[in-house]
Amino acid sequence: MDYSHPHFKNIWDHHKYLWIAKNNPLDFHIAPFCWRILVPSLAKILPFGVENNFKLIAFLSVMFTGFFTFKIGQKIFSDLIYAYSMLFGYFSLVLATKFVLYDFWLPDAFSFLIITAGIYSILIRNDFLFVLITCLGAMTKEVVLFILPLYYTLRAEKLLDRKLSLKTILISLPALSVFILIRLLIPSMNDNPLYLSNLPDELKIVHLGGSQYTYIDAFKQVISERIKDFSGGLIHQITFYPFLIYFLFQVFDLKSLIKWGIKFLPFLFLIYLQIFFAMNTDRLVVAGFPSILILSISGLKNLIEKAKLHKMSVIVLTLAFVLMNFFSGIFYSHWLYLRQIFVFVLVVGGIKFFQKLFIRKIFTSIS
Repeated sequence: MDYSHPHFKNIWDHHKYLWIAKNNPLDFHIAPFCWRILVPSLAKILPFGVENNFKLIAFLSVMFTGFFTFKIGQKIFSDLIYAYSMLFGYFSLVLATKFVLYDFWLPDAFSFLIITAGIYSILIRNDFLFVLITCLGAMTKEVVLFILPLYYTLRAEKLLDRKLSLKTILISLPALSVFILIRLLIPSMNDNPLYLSNLPDELKIVHLGGSQYTYIDAFKQVISERIKDFSGGLIHQITFYPFLIYFLFQVFDLKSLIKWGIKFLPFLFLIYLQIFFAMNTDRLVVAGFPSILILSISGLKNLIEKAKLHKMSVIVLTLAFVLMNFFSGIFYSHWLYLRQIFVFVLVVGGIKFFQKLFIRKIFTSIS
């Protein structure tokens, strides 16, 4: 969605980040965009032109998010096959990859990189890296701070660990301090008529056609819209739409679902809490993809083992879903994950058939 794209003129979030990149980041005061200064600041200082800088940041973010998703898979599953399945799982999620490259002006791609790198730093017990990553995250987008509770839940070996609780609080303080400091340095002026009068609509509209923004106001406005427009479509937007068929795979391994579900529960709770403060439902929820993919690949792993298929089947499936992402549109319908179900049945059935055929040939040759 560059300058020539027909969607560029829409009054969407990208105009705010572009303004920050072209001007002094401290001079923009429309919350919450004014506090997400890291990506626009990088786009300002890189030497390739603002538009190309945003594109480069988004592209590299997607690539390195894939790398850290793979590394997370290695730590969780201790098997390269399932680590690659995590990688392919990520690249088959349209909203986590293709969409953030389409709207490359947003900090979403970089925030996904920070989230995956932060989770990996917890798994390898690198506290310095975790502090550095979360401090960068506090300057990127608020959603990154949702990984802070994971420092406790992913490392705790018992429900209550006072020593680890204290360490979690201490190690979270730098990022929380950066979070507060930015808000002190860049005060919100969403309710300042004089300031708003000097801004065009694309810079001052936050959501629902207005400029007002506090967490309380956002909650009141959004919750009323959610109640008024509630339907099965909302459930779809927070389950299958962002995570496609992977949301279904979780139920195939209840043991892993309980084990990892409990560990990622605070993170996922905060991820889903966003839908009561902003209207971009699926785009917000997809940030929980690292935990959903862990649960999904665990489910697929168990399903493949129960079906007595070779574990390479998981890679074949997830790679097939990557190809489906490649050929799908950015704004897709529910037909994409219905097609995934068809491909799933086709691939699993095909692998099962060829395995039986291969075994039958071996017995025939022996006899």
